[in-house]
Amino acid sequence: AKQMAEVENRMKADIENKCNAMVKSFQELGIDPLGIGQYQKHGVRGFDLKEWKKEVYPKADIKVKAKVKILEAGTVE
Repeated sequence: AKQMAEVENRMKADIENKCNAMVKSFQELGIDPLGIGQYQKHGVRGFDLKEWKKEVYPKADIKVKAKVKILEAGTVE
C-alpha cells in the first residue's frame, strides 16, 4: 500500500509538471486548444474573447491539478 501511494504521488507530480508546461507553451504560442476561453465565454456576462486571447490568456495563472488512483496492481508474465 505504501509503495502504491508513492507511485501515485510520483505519477501525479509528473502529470502535473508536464501538463503545466504544456499549458504555458500554449499561452506563449497564443493558442487555446483546451477551450478555456470558450468555457469563460459561456459563464461570464460581457466576456470579450478577443481581449481574452490578447491580454488575459497569455498572463493567466493556470495550474493543472491531477488525481491519480491505482485501481489494480500485479505482475505480468
